[in-house]
Amino acid sequence: MMMPASSFRTLGALSRFPLPKGFVTAPKIHPANGKIVQQRSFNSVFRGPLSAPRIAPTKHASKTSSTTTTATTRSFQSQHSTQYGSSTSFKVALGVSGVVLVCGLDCIAPNNNPFKKDRTYWNDKSPVADAKDRSPLQSSSDHHYKCVIVGGGMAGLHTALALAERSRANGDILVLDANRIGQSASGQSKGLVVPGIQVPQEGLEGICGSREIAKQVYELTYQAARRLKEDIVQRYKIDCGWVDAGLVEASLYEDDEHDEEEEDDGCHVLSASQVRQVLGQPNTNKLYKCGEYDPSCSGVDPFALTSGLARVVETKWGVRICEQTKVTQIDAIPAESTSRVGNSNDNSESPKYVVTTDAGAQVTCQHVVLCTGPELVSKQLSRRLANAVTPIYTWMASTAPLGDQCPLQDGVSDELLADQQDDRETKTTPAPLCGDDFVSLNYWRRTNDGRILFGSLADAYPIPQWLAEYRLRLALKQIYPQLANVKFDHVWGGKLAFSRDAVPLIGRDEGYDNKYIPGKPSDGGVWYATGFGGHGIVPTVMAGSVLADAMLGIDDDTWRLFQREFPPKYSFYPVSRLGAQALLTTYNVFDWLTMKGVPVPRLPKPW
Repeated sequence: MMMPASSFRTLGALSRFPLPKGFVTAPKIHPANGKIVQQRSFNSVFRGPLSAPRIAPTKHASKTSSTTTTATTRSFQSQHSTQYGSSTSFKVALGVSGVVLVCGLDCIAPNNNPFKKDRTYWNDKSPVADAKDRSPLQSSSDHHYKCVIVGGGMAGLHTALALAERSRANGDILVLDANRIGQSASGQSKGLVVPGIQVPQEGLEGICGSREIAKQVYELTYQAARRLKEDIVQRYKIDCGWVDAGLVEASLYEDDEHDEEEEDDGCHVLSASQVRQVLGQPNTNKLYKCGEYDPSCSGVDPFALTSGLARVVETKWGVRICEQTKVTQIDAIPAESTSRVGNSNDNSESPKYVVTTDAGAQVTCQHVVLCTGPELVSKQLSRRLANAVTPIYTWMASTAPLGDQCPLQDGVSDELLADQQDDRETKTTPAPLCGDDFVSLNYWRRTNDGRILFGSLADAYPIPQWLAEYRLRLALKQIYPQLANVKFDHVWGGKLAFSRDAVPLIGRDEGYDNKYIPGKPSDGGVWYATGFGGHGIVPTVMAGSVLADAMLGIDDDTWRLFQREFPPKYSFYPVSRLGAQALLTTYNVFDWLTMKGVPVPRLPKPW
């Protein structure tokens, strides 16, 4: 994965440490007799043949000794070239070895999920028996759709809902999912509802170079958070276990940023003792040095939310959903053919694309939206998105019910909200959702049945379940030593889609906008919303609204802002997997050293 520029600068700094004294790039020549003292150089192995030696002139140097030295030098260079080979040959060999390593790792650890996706806590807690028929799309259809959405996760479903609500369409939207609804990242996440995106606002400003644009993007996510709660969950009565619990973010580092970053946003800076109190840690645990509590964050059951969205778009708005249907190709229809396809004489409403599935079924449509998540997109679908994201694996576990032994308890954050009690109903605040600033992003929460739902780790390659469980237990033990031997009832993993800048990719694939597709963007197009990087419950709502407004011609500026400022960038997959793993490993080592009290520099976070 091509990570943010700050991360590359970090790796560059790490690679510029001075070489140990004694490692040289030229042979040493004895000053008395002019003979070369052969010594193997670290740099010579990586930089090819040694350069010609430079002999400092002395007043006793003679023409004869100079000639002898030059001859000796040539002899040495010939011997060295024979021993080590030419620089070009070495570089070629090194390159071939790198390609073999990357391809070998990609074959050994393919880009898939090694766990059974139906054995998660959310699936067992909320088994859904859908009454609607979501059988795969088997044959070609004469029905022309206004929009075909590829991907039935939150991004795809929110786009379908926003488009249906705004256009009052009924039966003109088709959602095709290669798996089953709720079985990918959208339905198996931690369920944290928080405004913003993976990159903090100041980091976003550094990417786009504009404070106003970064502020505008974040304001859009706050609007999306309100829409999710009020206009979707409450309006459609989706039972997804919504809880306004707030979020505690604990830090490994001393408080040196919160005073500058905190504005009048209702957040509370926590001392180390307050962090231990809210998290339910023993007083002897000195892991976290400070923290912050944000009462505006909420938690949901992501599987129930995703399934609920699917039922709403089906039953309320007539959206058709087909599961186990993988889209393999998108073809533009030539303009002269549009009058012979579809059921409308208006060219703006005529079909522009043919969407083909792996079963050979075909449908025509006016718009296509790619909400493919961490799945790699082929060039047959979108050259703009192909190789634009790198999948990163993360892992979660649920403990056995802990009862009164659960460290997270209701009401522990009430004292922090004392200054807001006048505006709140008198009630006990639920146990907060929790996280920290490890690069591997430990995150945890208490469930209604008294379990700890704990997630952590970040890897570019899948690992076996036993190893994931072992590493999760170690991470949980660091935070709660008293839970070292607790039983895990569920362990599962999944993939997250990260773009190079860890910013969501929202926009239009203009590669399809050729001479065959005249007219305005609202007349037809291939759109995309992906790369949410594990922070998608709120931003997917934003993406759905932005794309729906673009397709209907309501707002032609916002999607252009995302496409202009945060375009898809080539990630060099599968080389990006190896680079991402090296980067994550480096950060994990620095986090571990910091946790052990070793004074190491604080690296800029990749997200």
